Amino acid sequence: MPQRPLRLLALDDNPADLELLRIHVGELRVSAVEFTPCSDIDDAFRALARTAYDVLLLDERLGNVSGHEVLCDLRRAGHRLPVVLLGACDGEESVTSAIRAGAAEYLSKRGLSSARLEAAISWAMERRPGALPTRAGAAETLCTQLEGAVTPTLEAARKSLDCLLAEGALSDGQRRELAEVSRLCGDALAELERMLADVRRA
Repeated sequence: MPQRPLRLLALDDNPADLELLRIHVGELRVSAVEFTPCSDIDDAFRALARTAYDVLLLDERLGNVSGHEVLCDLRRAGHRLPVVLLGACDGEESVTSAIRAGAAEYLSKRGLSSARLEAAISWAMERRPGALPTRAGAAETLCTQLEGAVTPTLEAARKSLDCLLAEGALSDGQRRELAEVSRLCGDALAELERMLADVRRA
């Protein structure tokens, strides 16, 4: 992160998503941040003409215009700042598609947190826009996506099962089956954490 204020430009046509980004940006562990929200593409380009931003947080879909199209327009206009593309999808395919389009990083809006946003911004600033990810960087990206997509689901499933087990309306057979499923969820979480740790150490 730079010693001067971190300058972030956000382009999203959804006011609620812009507000959520503003909240997460306010929780970043940096000394100072200059956050500029834009809901219009032209406004964002005017802001880029005035200010040297460190990172652009770009929505994957802006009305009838895709974030990939905006990325192409940015590069044609000579703007080389790193871009973090934010979308509704999870998984390796979304990450790969975003990076091929010239984004430095892709984040799913589902389960977005200040920690994940900070990691994405730091990673984006370390990379040349449009460059293919290193092996370590690709592994870290996939780990982040897996944590965001899988871990909350497993944790929620386990909590729901534990709540059912706490109720007294179940037969002994049902309780044994649910207890086994809850145990498997816990084992899956532990195995996922172990695998992610191994990948990050590799």
